[in-house]
Amino acid sequence: MIKLNLSYIAGFFDGEGSISIAKEKKKPTHNSTLRLRVSVSNNNIEILNRIQKTVKLGRVYQRKPKTSDLVFDSRTATEFLRLIAPYLYVRRPQAVLALKFARRLENSSHRPISKREWLVRKNIREKIIKLNGGNNKTKELSPYIKTKAGRPKKSAR
Repeated sequence: MIKLNLSYIAGFFDGEGSISIAKEKKKPTHNSTLRLRVSVSNNNIEILNRIQKTVKLGRVYQRKPKTSDLVFDSRTATEFLRLIAPYLYVRRPQAVLALKFARRLENSSHRPISKREWLVRKNIREKIIKLNGGNNKTKELSPYIKTKAGRPKKSAR
């Protein structure tokens, strides 16, 4: 089997990859936290397995019979982006912001963060959402309401 090079992986990621910062609630306090998430989706699980074996990071999941994901959590997402960032074209702005976000996490050392730091991290998240072409605010489209997932839902009138 031929080992994939990082420029190929970056090109594949430019076309099939995703960079996001997810907002999660921690139990039992229910405080919100922001978490970096990087993934690559494709119908060909073999190419995802080859990428995973090449970079030695992430996990491959079969989501549906024909769709699979290579997922990187916060720590491995940072390592993966550092590897491919020099070769990225389409997703370079998101990668730069994600790496900036990761550096801020590394500097916090698992201690409580200030409101200012939370706002800086939230701002980075919003910039990534905007670059991804999304909108995290719910918009009303009468007589339909557009949900956060982007699917129309009938309004209750």
